Amino acid sequence: MASGTLLASDIPFPPSQSGESYLTVKVGQTLILTPALLEIANPPYLQVDQLPIGSVKIVGYGMHPNNIIRGVGTPIVAQIENNGVVVRVDTLSGIWIAQEVTKDDLYANKLQIRGNAIGFDFVNVIYTCFNSVNNKESLFASDVGKIWIKVISATTINQPPSVVGDNTILFQIGVPKTLRSSDFSTNTTPPYQDPEGDAMKDVEIETLPSVGALLYNGMPVVAGQKISAIDCDMGKLVFDDFGTAVNGQAINFDFRVSDTGSGIFVG
Repeated sequence: MASGTLLASDIPFPPSQSGESYLTVKVGQTLILTPALLEIANPPYLQVDQLPIGSVKIVGYGMHPNNIIRGVGTPIVAQIENNGVVVRVDTLSGIWIAQEVTKDDLYANKLQIRGNAIGFDFVNVIYTCFNSVNNKESLFASDVGKIWIKVISATTINQPPSVVGDNTILFQIGVPKTLRSSDFSTNTTPPYQDPEGDAMKDVEIETLPSVGALLYNGMPVVAGQKISAIDCDMGKLVFDDFGTAVNGQAINFDFRVSDTGSGIFVG
C-alpha cells in the first residue's frame, strides 16, 4: 500500500509571475521604489496567496549596462540606489554592488531611482514575497521580471491618475480583513491608470463604512485620513466588522488615491 505525506510549512510560495514594471522619473528627480509601484506590471505580478513583494534582486541589465548599472562613474540614463549605495555590476568579473535589496530596506524606502539624462532602459529582477501576518518571506522566484525606467525632461508637468475604479472586496464575517494597496489600484474595476505609469502613493478614506470600522495600526480611521500604499502592504490597514455584518450585506465606503508623480488625489 502506498502512502502520501502532506508536509506543512509556514513559508509562503514565491511569486509565480513578476511582469514588467514601467517607471517614469524626471531628470534630477529621485523616485522611491515601493512594492506597490513594482507590482503594477504587465503581465501582472502574481502570487498564489496575493502576498506583496518582499526582497528584490537585480540579476541583469537591459540594452546597455552603462545606462543604469554602470560599473564605474555615473550611469548615463538613471541610477538605482539601495540604502545610498549605487547598484553596479562589473560586466567582466560579474561582481555586483548592492545587488540585493532586502524586504526591510525596501519597506524603509531605501530603494530609489534617480534620473540622470533623458532616455530609457531596463534591468532584470527577481522577487520574493512576504506574509505580514507571520513576517515570513519566500525564496526568490524563478520567473524574471523587468523594471523599465524612462527619464523625461525636468520641465515636464506630471499628471494625476487618469482612472480610479471601484472594488468589491470579499470578507468573512467576524474575521478582520487586511486591505492592500492593490485593493485601491490594480484590483479595481476599471484598474488604476496613470498617464506616466506612476504607481499609487496614498489612499484617502473619504467616507467610513456604515458597519464595523477601518483600523490603521489598530486605531479607528477618521474621514479624510490618508494612508500610504506601503503601509497598506505592511498590513496596517484592516477592516473589522466585529461580527455584526449579515450574509450578503454590502458595506460601502469612499476613497481617493494619489500617484507617486503628482501627489494629486483622484477618486
